[in-house]
Amino acid sequence: MEAQTYTEGIRDARQVVIRDLVGRTLYLGKVSGSLYLENLEKCTIFVACRQIRVHNSSDTSIYLFVLSKPVIEDCKNIRFGSLNDFEGREKFLISCGIEEKTEQNKEAQLEENSHCTLSLNKWDQVLDFNSPSGMSPNWHKLEAHTTYVDFSLSKQLA
Repeated sequence: MEAQTYTEGIRDARQVVIRDLVGRTLYLGKVSGSLYLENLEKCTIFVACRQIRVHNSSDTSIYLFVLSKPVIEDCKNIRFGSLNDFEGREKFLISCGIEEKTEQNKEAQLEENSHCTLSLNKWDQVLDFNSPSGMSPNWHKLEAHTTYVDFSLSKQLA
């Protein structure tokens, strides 16, 4: 049976490091800094972060909202999916300095940001340091659909 872990998000951390996991599902929430994953096997990750790096991992799915291009190195069969719609997305973007809401221009920004914030998600622009010249055999996209995750599920489990 696969173990599941929920967090409220790690908003003030400059870097979160997760190592040596097998068969886990992690609902990490919103990480304001970078996420470093190493030695993961048969895991599923749900996360919104500024930066993600994955090393020495295999057979892992990552549902992701990320503001910079994901990096993988020494990985096999890493699958990336888009996590464009998640609980607290607007607050996460504001905490990363991406958008600022004011009452005066909120309506105009809502319409503009519904397109803008989706384009900020670089989940499918993966850089594989083992295949610097182009298409990498070490990762691929998950089905093209928007995944919604309510990171407040951890409150229900407590």
